Amino acid sequence: GEDALNKGLVGYWTADSGSLENMAQGGTLTATMSGSNLTIAESDIESMGKMLSFAKKTSGNSSNVTISNGLNSQNEFTITMWVKNSEDQKDTTMSTVLIQQSTATGRSLLFRTTSGQYGTYISEENKYFGEATSGSIWLLLNQTEQTEIIQ
Repeated sequence: GEDALNKGLVGYWTADSGSLENMAQGGTLTATMSGSNLTIAESDIESMGKMLSFAKKTSGNSSNVTISNGLNSQNEFTITMWVKNSEDQKDTTMSTVLIQQSTATGRSLLFRTTSGQYGTYISEENKYFGEATSGSIWLLLNQTEQTEIIQ
């Protein structure tokens, strides 16, 4: 049988192998890195393994990860990730998209606002992870949506 951790899991990525391979059992979603400002690098915390590193954002050069279509906001879902906040990615004029779903509408799975707050747009509205942050700190981001059961 399926264990509780993997039940319904469609995507689980680490960067430890040097690429973004979906480690979910039976997971078919793919993750693609794009842009010259994005690499896989060693984390400053050894136990965290490798990480995605977004270099300083420059005009006209955006970098992000695109996740293949597969997340349906009509179903229950959870998005959880560790993010190291970086002032290099802060843009005071517009939000920075870091992870995007590859769909006709291109939902932003992870973006950073001009104030430094992280958010996601997956349930037809922006949902935010905690408060705005600054400085180089690690954050655990978690967003869970549950469908309403109507009887």
